Amino acid sequence: MYLLRCNKKIEEYTFEDDEVSEVKYVLYKDLEKIVEEKAEGLLIHKEEFEKLFQYIRSL
Repeated sequence: MYLLRCNKKIEEYTFEDDEVSEVKYVLYKDLEKIVEEKAEGLLIHKEEFEKLFQYIRSL
């Protein structure tokens, strides 16, 4: 997972097929909900997500 903050439009990003398997744009509040609901296919690393959300809230 990468956290990126910039002014690019989603359409401006390019990814190599052999480098990235999936990309999804989500607002952090939506990601919090996805993690909370333990969405299928998401590896839950509770401590890491807590640190991530704490950092995002501090911005």
